[in-house]
Amino acid sequence: MKLFEQNSCLDKNIFLRTESQTLTYEQVFSTGDAIFDGPEKKIILILCEKSVDTIIAYVGAIRNNKVPLLIDANFKVDLINGFIDKYHPDFIACTDDSNLILDGYSPFKSLASLRIFKKNAPSGYEISNDLALLVPTSGSTGDPKCVRISYRNIDSCTQAICEYLKFSQHRVCLSILPIHYSYGLSVLHNCIYERASYVVSDVNVLDKVFWSILTDFSITDLSGVPFTFKVLKRAVVDYKDFPNLQCVTQAGGYMPEADTKFFQERFADAGISYFSMYGQTEASPRISYLAPEYAFSKHGSVGVPLSCGKVSLLGTDADGVGELCYEGPNVALGYAEGYQDLARGDEFKGILKTGDLAKIDEDGFIRIMGRLKRFIKLAGISVNLDRIEKDLNGRFNSVVVIGKDEKIIALTEGDNSAEIKSFIASTYGFNKANIKSQQISSVPLNASGKTDYKQLTQDFC
Repeated sequence: MKLFEQNSCLDKNIFLRTESQTLTYEQVFSTGDAIFDGPEKKIILILCEKSVDTIIAYVGAIRNNKVPLLIDANFKVDLINGFIDKYHPDFIACTDDSNLILDGYSPFKSLASLRIFKKNAPSGYEISNDLALLVPTSGSTGDPKCVRISYRNIDSCTQAICEYLKFSQHRVCLSILPIHYSYGLSVLHNCIYERASYVVSDVNVLDKVFWSILTDFSITDLSGVPFTFKVLKRAVVDYKDFPNLQCVTQAGGYMPEADTKFFQERFADAGISYFSMYGQTEASPRISYLAPEYAFSKHGSVGVPLSCGKVSLLGTDADGVGELCYEGPNVALGYAEGYQDLARGDEFKGILKTGDLAKIDEDGFIRIMGRLKRFIKLAGISVNLDRIEKDLNGRFNSVVVIGKDEKIIALTEGDNSAEIKSFIASTYGFNKANIKSQQISSVPLNASGKTDYKQLTQDFC
């Protein structure tokens, strides 16, 4: 795998930086290599934090034929246990305060803040030689379904992204996005591919210290989801005051066209390249990008496909709208719902039906028109509405869940809407500001006797 191969000329470059620590690629590689024994293909579940140790464990795993299963360390314990039960990982990487009861595992290795546990009895199931990475499809609900990503997927996508971003070893990225999130992970991959620097910090755009970090670490690249830019829009700041800042990218869900135009103008005025991007985890994770030079002539578009791929439309209507289909070497192998699926080969065959409705203009630029799938994005993370609805109906009666990006809407025939809202917030850790719960007289049904989600979406979204 090209990203993680030794490079004697560039591995002395600075890789990870914090307020108190600086590590070269050579140091990170050697520390990660020391964690694992033997070249056998194994699964390691990593409870991911914004930390140097999380990155070392991830890099060490990939370099030593282990397959990381990336889980948010802030997941509730029962959700984490669900992944352990489904995938039977041979290794688990977590901090002391994770509160996991790891029956059948023993302490194996330690980093400064991270403990590696090893299964007492090897799992022994078969794993495809092509499998490099497992990323959950739903970032917050604990659904055990994962995307199976190969080494080729990661290499081809990263190379194409670095190409259009004109990325180099002289760039410095900031860890605004978590690495268990496919967009955040791709930022880390860009740095590794070109041997650029990555600043590890818990800071976010809501913190006043965020702006001093941009200066103190000479940050050149920022990446954010729509919520990131919603906060930045309120900031009274002149981006010309940050001469090192070269490139800003936005992905992770729909952003209102007015907001996109606002940032296109602000960053263009400061001489900063701004890229609107579109992708899915199943594309490892990028499908298209809108380069700065087309920001105004193709406003509202998510750009053109990566250089390694191509797009088409399926089932177009009279207006030329159809389901967007992407084809390229970065399309994942398929899905897994447990360890039994890890021996599977390439089931997608390089073709991804995105589930998104789109139009493609005469110049090949893509405009997303809507979704076929019952997923929304919350702070850039995919949320499975069907999963939440199923969980709610296991506790309450007659609840349907709809939504749009940044808003979950629970509709109930009972008088328990406040209780439902609290349940959603506490179960998944969502902010209550992103949840709406409302009583309705009855759930509308379509001609097939099924819940009419289209009508509900029109009435309540």
